[in-house]
Amino acid sequence: MKKVLVLFVIAIVFFYTGLIACTDIGVGKLATVDGSAISAQSVDGSYDSRLIIHPAADHEPGSMTPVWEWIVYADRRPLVQLGEIPQVEHTYSWIQTSYPFSNEKGLLMGETTQGGARETANSADAIMTIEQLQAFALQRCTTAREAIELMGSLA
Repeated sequence: MKKVLVLFVIAIVFFYTGLIACTDIGVGKLATVDGSAISAQSVDGSYDSRLIIHPAADHEPGSMTPVWEWIVYADRRPLVQLGEIPQVEHTYSWIQTSYPFSNEKGLLMGETTQGGARETANSADAIMTIEQLQAFALQRCTTAREAIELMGSLA
């Protein structure tokens, strides 16, 4: 009986893990007929999956921009501000669903959740979420290299 119970628990764990797993697909420009890059992701969780197009904007020099715990509309979940960082003078238009994924310059990205560095856990300096890092990169960057460098500097 114990063996059956143990096998049942293991099966449930594997089944449940599969239910909350996300899938990422990336296709490079050499793999498409027209040279387009493709980024796709399924988000298997209770996220705000409405399509939101954020317009490009100009900002006052020296202004600050909030860092949010979740990037969702307030009708879905209360907005919680974790801090703020300096705003750039111009931000590009960007698109999000559950996660931010593209901007007007053709920069695309996906997300796969991994644990953070232990040294930043429970630190007042650790205010960035993956959603917020992606949003800032899409607002401010035109290339993948720029996005990686910016997200690394903010994380």
